[in-house]
Amino acid sequence: MERYPFEYDPSRSSFAQQAGEWIADVFYDILPEHGFEVRDEQIYMAFQLERAFADKKTIFAEAGVGTGKTLVYLLYTVCYARYMRKPAVIACADESLIEQLVKPEGDIAKLVEHLGLAIDARLGKSPDQYLCLIKLEHARVGDDEAGLFEDITKELPTFVQSPAAMQTFHSYGDRKDYPTLSDEQWNKINWDSFQDCFICEKRHRCGQTLSRDHYRRSQDLIICSHDYYMEHVWTYEGRKREGQLPLLP
Repeated sequence: MERYPFEYDPSRSSFAQQAGEWIADVFYDILPEHGFEVRDEQIYMAFQLERAFADKKTIFAEAGVGTGKTLVYLLYTVCYARYMRKPAVIACADESLIEQLVKPEGDIAKLVEHLGLAIDARLGKSPDQYLCLIKLEHARVGDDEAGLFEDITKELPTFVQSPAAMQTFHSYGDRKDYPTLSDEQWNKINWDSFQDCFICEKRHRCGQTLSRDHYRRSQDLIICSHDYYMEHVWTYEGRKREGQLPLLP
């Protein structure tokens, strides 16, 4: 992956200015060649973002649906993440906005397709969106629907139950992987605040742990909900005092 989507010359001008020049070319020339229209609001927001980037200031931007603000902040966010050599966090109000970013025909995919830009974007989800192996074990032997939870146990990746060291592994146990479960059924086997992952013997084979390890390695973007972002802010100091990793890098 190229570090920047444009040729950066540190002797010529600031990074923010050169990023702004490239983004102007994207909105005035490159995207219109692919059928996108030039929108004044979009260009104005890009100009304001360039100033905020250069001056290290906060920007509040509000625009109507369909303005194209997502494309603007995605371009600047990717540039900023690569300049800082750290992933940037994008927090969304709800799942529909997250889907707008990451679905196969979403805004990130559009930039990848039309700009030839490789973007490393990964989802960070709240712990309660993942299966808890301890709760699943209890449910499959003691619940009225034990047969259902026994079937879920059998479908787990083989490395979960294997005593051998993991040679290959992947994240699993996401709520979206179990669409047929009702919320009541899911609450019997998902993580909850009474589960102490720090002392759990299964934590290194847990889907939530593996998922966190995955998204923390993102080179560009980590996408999460407002709730998850604020949970990170609220618990950051406490987690560090207890020797745990904060939720986000």
